[in-house]
Amino acid sequence: MTDRMRPFSFHKLLTWIVSEYAEHRTVFGIPEERFIRNTGVEPVSFFGEECALPLGPAAGPHTQLSENIAAAYLTGGRFFELKTVQKLDELEFEKPCIDALDEGYNTEWSTELSLSQAFTEYAHGWVLLHALKTLFDMDSPDNQGFIFNMSVGYDLAGIQTERMQHFIDSLMDASRHPAFLNAIEELKAFAADENAWPSAPDELKPRIRRLSKTADAIRPDISRSVTLSTMHGCPPEEIESICRYLLSEKGLHTYVKLNPTLLGYELVSDTFLSLGFQDIELNPESFEKDLQYEDAVPMLKRLQGLAKDKNLSFGVKLSNTLGVRNTKNRLPGDEMYMSGRALYPLTMSLSEKLSADFDGKLPISYSGGANQSNVVDILATGIRPVTVATELLKPGGYLRLAAMAEEISNSGIHWRSGIDPDPVSELADDALDNFVYDKDWRQPGNVSVPDKLPLMDCFIAPCKVACPIHQDVPDYIRLVGEKRYKDALRLIYTKNALPHITGYICDHQCMFHCTRLDYEGAVQIREMKRIAAETGYRDFVNSWQRPDPVARGKAAVIGAGPAGLSAAFFLAVSGMEVTVFEKEKDAGGVVRNVLPDFRIPVEAMEKDIDFIRAQGVRIEFAATPDIATLKQNGYEFIFIGIGAERERPLPLDGETDLVIGALDFLKAYKNAPETLKPGENVAVIGGGNTAMDSARAAIRLPGVENVTIIYRRSEAEMPADVEEFDNAIEDGVEFEELMNPESFKDGILTCRVMKLGEADASGRPRPEPTDETFSFHVNTLIAAIGEQVDEHFPQKNGLKLNPNGTIQVNPDTLETTIPGVFAGGDNRRGPATVVEAIADGKKAAEAIIRKIKPDWNGRLFAETPAHNAKESAERLLGTKGKHKDSGEGLGNEDLAQSEYARCLQCHEICNKCVEVCPNRANVIIELIHNNGHNLNQILHIEDLCNECGNCATFCPYDGAPYRDKLTLFSNAADFNESANDGFLVETVNGKGQIRYRINTVTGIASLGPDGTVGFGESPLSRDVREFIETVIKKYRFMFA
Repeated sequence: MTDRMRPFSFHKLLTWIVSEYAEHRTVFGIPEERFIRNTGVEPVSFFGEECALPLGPAAGPHTQLSENIAAAYLTGGRFFELKTVQKLDELEFEKPCIDALDEGYNTEWSTELSLSQAFTEYAHGWVLLHALKTLFDMDSPDNQGFIFNMSVGYDLAGIQTERMQHFIDSLMDASRHPAFLNAIEELKAFAADENAWPSAPDELKPRIRRLSKTADAIRPDISRSVTLSTMHGCPPEEIESICRYLLSEKGLHTYVKLNPTLLGYELVSDTFLSLGFQDIELNPESFEKDLQYEDAVPMLKRLQGLAKDKNLSFGVKLSNTLGVRNTKNRLPGDEMYMSGRALYPLTMSLSEKLSADFDGKLPISYSGGANQSNVVDILATGIRPVTVATELLKPGGYLRLAAMAEEISNSGIHWRSGIDPDPVSELADDALDNFVYDKDWRQPGNVSVPDKLPLMDCFIAPCKVACPIHQDVPDYIRLVGEKRYKDALRLIYTKNALPHITGYICDHQCMFHCTRLDYEGAVQIREMKRIAAETGYRDFVNSWQRPDPVARGKAAVIGAGPAGLSAAFFLAVSGMEVTVFEKEKDAGGVVRNVLPDFRIPVEAMEKDIDFIRAQGVRIEFAATPDIATLKQNGYEFIFIGIGAERERPLPLDGETDLVIGALDFLKAYKNAPETLKPGENVAVIGGGNTAMDSARAAIRLPGVENVTIIYRRSEAEMPADVEEFDNAIEDGVEFEELMNPESFKDGILTCRVMKLGEADASGRPRPEPTDETFSFHVNTLIAAIGEQVDEHFPQKNGLKLNPNGTIQVNPDTLETTIPGVFAGGDNRRGPATVVEAIADGKKAAEAIIRKIKPDWNGRLFAETPAHNAKESAERLLGTKGKHKDSGEGLGNEDLAQSEYARCLQCHEICNKCVEVCPNRANVIIELIHNNGHNLNQILHIEDLCNECGNCATFCPYDGAPYRDKLTLFSNAADFNESANDGFLVETVNGKGQIRYRINTVTGIASLGPDGTVGFGESPLSRDVREFIETVIKKYRFMFA
């Protein structure tokens, strides 16, 4: 494929808008329900013009093409900073060029169009917004309500070139420019030709006819203002010369874009470090070469004076992107430019300084991490307009702009006549303390699945894929949100035998893959499971009827931990006779016998175990049978679910008698805490959840004053769940990182100070010793450095082992080397999570059932209650693009409603690649014949793509929609040059035809005047044929 964009003709844009709206009630993918028709606030004045809302897209990808400008207008944008132009308009930018996963980065800085193309797009956009205003009744009819602000760079000589002069002069007065005049005439012709809009809905037809009158009223002065963008390192005298030229010679209202480097290297570096952005590497030379604050202030004052003399406006745009070293290696080149959330504290600090030094009389245009949560606060200071780019590159896309507009509309804001420095100062202070701007605010996790991106049917819930038992997360969240707790719990039980236990202690890999991470944080999935279990349990048990048997036989389970209980449950539900043999006095394994009560209440465990027993499962305690005896007693199938309970020894010189293993310590804490007298100072060695549990238990014991967790790597590499670490710190536990114990003598624990080296086999940085040591006063040392499988049982029973001591199994069935004997959980994985153990128990049970009944369909329970997927999609329209606070800490019912509202139901609708594309190059296609397919399919439009890579960043698959989705081509050259699967509609010898390429198979299909497609003996699948036919029949405006 090519990264050359091919802008549409103005007529095609008009046809597209009316046809798409008629068929789908959307325009460029923006649903009518999210149009911001009335901003709900008083207009504000800029440059002698009224602006309905001081909000819009910043100079960047969202103001490069006319359809981008239109999409931003429909979603509330009324102030448009057109993408920067310069004399060098044939630059080639390496791709991808955008990385907006968290803080934003880019490696291109000006439009990728030629100056001529850029002007045409801006002229088309200008006329198009007037048309949209008429078509959809936007804002007041008394004035246009929107402003175009041109952006130019990067030096005076370049700006004074003939071609740049023509561009600037034409935006100031387009009355003689062919692109503007042609757009006006085409708008009139479109309004007069009813054959051009045969499918237009009746309510739109009179508005289309009025477009001729609209065209006559469109002013040719497209832009009366300019924002100057200069290269990093541009000398102050050059900046001032350009501004003087723009004010004096061109008569333009002028804003100059300033860099965050004005704050100085130390302040910027310290700010990033304090907020946790240690991975951002600055170049000190950039700060030395850039404009200095002490030079900027007098320069700005001189320019203010000049502007006043010329009766023009002058102000600053805060802020430019920040050049940083490219250490992430996701984009090409050595340097990249940072924007977005991480820039907010810096931009607000610079706003504070300038507001104070100019007593609020220096106008500030703001762009630097603005979003739904802070836009009203920014505007309330008197700073305006606010423009955004990085925010719109994230899932939700332009709908995030709509959410910001709605926030402003609902705020009741009143516009200040100037800037009040005091609230600006308050926002600057808050930015340094507010966790929202901390690096860790974006929770750890990766919204991804390990599969290749398919051509069709790509909607997938990463939460479900990440779950070891592939729990139907979106469905049970929906059912809990609908207060159908019994149905939700029934659905959970289809894959999870221990919903109460996992409602408390699951390591929730689902939440580390939740799509909501790209908004304000993961949905509280584990809490929703807990609510379903607690609230729906009684009704579920009372209505429970065991399914009809699908298998008969006698099975034994060794070990009543999570793996054994899971296997027992699913075997019993299938109809088998099951007995569990447990060496302890209680069922539940480590969960019941080791984990402290502050992690999980006993009642939760008992409900799970009671329900398993209710299926006919017998549990014998203090039992340690061997395989041979069980087989002699008639057990045809045996599942081994013993845990990893042998602790790794801590290599340490000195008094090892004062070292206690974590499992022994926790068992004593659980069963006889009065026997523990560890003294005042306790140290826990390790970084996993067991270490956290030990530390939290120790600090609760009488006489303990100080508990310290000592870990040989840093906090970032700890295997413990973040929430468990946070709970320990909240309980008063101290944490010492990069320390490795070496000796323990006379109450002194001596540790070697470590440093992080290259990554080891685990993928984490290897801890390497330094020459430094550090000592602690310690009364008791708890070793929590991991557990091992006890090899005695499998060896005694003749089971083959792997080199690491785990039991050898067939990975597909979990059957061991002894026929009919299966194993799962810790003994086959090594120390595993509860839900991994549950997954193994279920997998082994299913393998056993298939041994008995080879034609089993894999179902033990009834199907999920049906619901209307289209209604779900409509509900999600109100969620996309909006920040919604987590319900964490609320009561069960309020929490359930909050999290249901936040869940994006990714298994039914995704469209992230559509949302994050600023150019609208990925579009939604609703198939004529659904035939069990996803509600929507994705079509890629070659003409609109510049290969920025943003859709690949956010696609959950291992792939890139701009390469891997079915692509619509507009010309043979692009079709032939590209490797994409796709098709081209063309006319040959007066007849229409479709040329296609799917999986390297090429062919030609006939195309009739009525849109009938004839594939003949084509090898194309029925699905792909229907996809192409749908585009031809329902989306003709895309290629006609």
